[in-house]
Amino acid sequence: MDPGQVGSMRDCLDGFLEDLEASAMSEESKTVISHHVRQVLSALDERGINSREAVEDAVHMTMGKAAMDEEVRKDLTTSGMGTRLSETMVFVYQTIGAAKDALLLAKTIGGFLADK
Repeated sequence: MDPGQVGSMRDCLDGFLEDLEASAMSEESKTVISHHVRQVLSALDERGINSREAVEDAVHMTMGKAAMDEEVRKDLTTSGMGTRLSETMVFVYQTIGAAKDALLLAKTIGGFLADK
């Protein structure tokens, strides 16, 4: 990944974290989601052949936690942050060139976490 791509993803993820902190979600859910988003940021900082795979793995972990943890999922959907999280992760997927995965993510998890 080139530095421009890393920078744009970092800006997007940092913006999400700011919005998350300002959201009405419970502190526990904010902590859980911010931890996973920070893992995506950490994966972006890796400078090796596995950088793309590390980012994909971190996105999968983030979205899996968001979808499978009932309390977090409820907070995401009622606070408006579910759609925001999905859009952020789709942006990351598109930027790293995982367009097929981005479409699948947007279609399935995006609808699952849509604001209610």
